[in-house]
Amino acid sequence: MKRIVSFVLSALFIFGCSSAVHEDADKPELRFRDGKLRILQFSDVHWCSGKKSDELIPQIIKASVESERPDVLVFTGDVIKAPVKQGWTQFVDLMHEIGLPYAVMMGNHDPESPFSTEEWSRRTTRDSIFTFLEKSPLFLGEKGPSELPGMGNYVVPVLASDGSSKVKGLLYCLDSHEDHNNPRIESTRNPDMWLTYEQISWYRNKSRSYTEANGGVPLPAFAFFHVPLYEFNVVKQYPETIGEKGEYVCCPVMNSGMFNAMFDMADVMGIFVGHDHNNDYIGQHCGIALAYCKAAGVDTYGDFAKGCRVIDMFEDGRYFDTWLYSPEKGRENLYHYPSALSEKDSEGLELMPAQTAAPVKRGIAYKYYEGEFRNVADIASLGRLADEGVMQSFDITGAKAADHFAYEFNAWLAIKETGVHKFRLKSDDGAVLYVDGQPVIDNDGSHSSREKVGLVLLEAGYHDIKVIYFDDTDGQVLQVGMTGKRTAGFEDILYVKDWTEQLITL
Repeated sequence: MKRIVSFVLSALFIFGCSSAVHEDADKPELRFRDGKLRILQFSDVHWCSGKKSDELIPQIIKASVESERPDVLVFTGDVIKAPVKQGWTQFVDLMHEIGLPYAVMMGNHDPESPFSTEEWSRRTTRDSIFTFLEKSPLFLGEKGPSELPGMGNYVVPVLASDGSSKVKGLLYCLDSHEDHNNPRIESTRNPDMWLTYEQISWYRNKSRSYTEANGGVPLPAFAFFHVPLYEFNVVKQYPETIGEKGEYVCCPVMNSGMFNAMFDMADVMGIFVGHDHNNDYIGQHCGIALAYCKAAGVDTYGDFAKGCRVIDMFEDGRYFDTWLYSPEKGRENLYHYPSALSEKDSEGLELMPAQTAAPVKRGIAYKYYEGEFRNVADIASLGRLADEGVMQSFDITGAKAADHFAYEFNAWLAIKETGVHKFRLKSDDGAVLYVDGQPVIDNDGSHSSREKVGLVLLEAGYHDIKVIYFDDTDGQVLQVGMTGKRTAGFEDILYVKDWTEQLITL
């Protein structure tokens, strides 16, 4: 359970599990291990010393670490309730006992009680908390630029697996503040402060700098903070979103544009928050995943099992896997980015075994017919074969007739990883998509443009794909798409299949 770098071992040998550690200790580095970094996100711990928290919070965190074996722990706010100094001391001692690097962001409740008996303000209390945390040799964070509002705005680079200093990923950590207390805005339902223009500008500059250093290619990145963005309201309505929405999204009333900035900079793949204890869903909006964490607190409100969110970041690709974990229920809601495929998609599907094949030529074999058709079955009896050959995509733009034509496409599909694959078929008029001779999408008949999807569970290897399309009148559309756990589209996975290998049965 304890993967501790050498300097941490030395520090803990000298100081034990006490939080009284070196003021000037070097920060631990984060590095991909065998191409992967596993993150455990905890939120809304609300450690209340002297209550159930003292026994149950260490149990929840330790059990999660033991089960999921992460590389780093990330705490997205509302870590300590009261008394603050005792709570943070217990928290840091627990981190040293576990022995993993950790990051902390401020929540809206963290600075509500004084850190000491001295005169304090919200600003200086945040400062005091980070002054305390920065003494820990396992702490990855920092106070951040003094000119930025809040405390703890920083970015943690993730280094390459090969031991070099090359940055291959980023973790943006931001302070989402407390109540806005702005007299110009009524704060009855959504009192939370918003991420500010200064923070957005800082993020843009950091992102731009890392992108330029990476040859103009944005690095895969995550963003962590406490209070959800306004866009969390939008994502729950999408059918691919999974998880529970047990309360309204308590986001700021002001949408200051952080989501737009992350969309523009094109590095952040996922935004991970807490704050709303009865929400634990994840979905995508404009290509960015928006995810809640399970609340971990036992001395606060919340109806769900207490736990965390697990996130696997990968070194050489813009994709990640994530799921919820609680000691009570184990793993739940596995979700793959960017495919938006999840564990619910595999329910009721039987695995289609791979076929024996060794194709060498890329592309799709096609046959082009002319004739008047009302469904794909008419092609066999009414169609006149007018052309055949090989093309590189499912393309009907080469049809010689303005109306009344049909195509049959035939290819091997090279599936790289066993899992659920989602096929999309949009057509005007009719089309049917087959995999290994089984109809996956039936969009047959004479109709205007419409789209259907189908799911199949495919073993890694070669599978036969066939698409049969016909045009009647008034417009011609054919779009074929596929999304797998790690793939999107057909690039480099379609191989020509000889028509004599397997006949199409209509």
